[in-house]
Amino acid sequence: MKVLNIVAVFLFLSSCAAWRVGETEEINDFKDIKHKSEKIKIGIVFKEYKTYFNEEEKNNQGSLAKQQEFIELTQKTYKKSGLFQIQKRDKKDNEFIVEISLIHKATSNTNTVIFTWATLFLYPSKSLDEYILKTTIKDNKGNIVFESTKKDSIIMYQQFFMLFAMPFISPYKVEKGLLEQLNRSTIVDVYSDPSIMTSI
Repeated sequence: MKVLNIVAVFLFLSSCAAWRVGETEEINDFKDIKHKSEKIKIGIVFKEYKTYFNEEEKNNQGSLAKQQEFIELTQKTYKKSGLFQIQKRDKKDNEFIVEISLIHKATSNTNTVIFTWATLFLYPSKSLDEYILKTTIKDNKGNIVFESTKKDSIIMYQQFFMLFAMPFISPYKVEKGLLEQLNRSTIVDVYSDPSIMTSI
């Protein structure tokens, strides 16, 4: 029983903490956006999801659940903005098709991570996750009316007592918030682009 308690305490104290770098401006709401009285009818298409680890592209077959989670997050973000009506991509009355691509680049020193674990997290390690969101919007004739690339990163530290780092947010929540912000920032740019607004 004592051994289990020791293991539990170790797992509790040895942890990681993550922070968003903030390369993309944080958008909290869309109150300042002037828009049509009717929501814009769009279909969202997920084009690709690529992951890299230390510049080497990885097989994404094991990331299908993560891809689906990102698709649902994107649809939810567009819907929550109150500016769009999300429809199936093949609906004839869609005003636009929104094509989304996500690239995830993870960078870390493998030897340092191993040493962190070998020293029971007494020696710290750091990793960087960069996310690049590419958005292309086409009208119902297939013409490109808007293109955008948004980027932001997450720094994660692994070390003993990182649980008490303030403010503490789990890496999963930081990643989810970052991806939502990339989509929010794109939406603001859409409504700031004269070329697309005049075609609505």
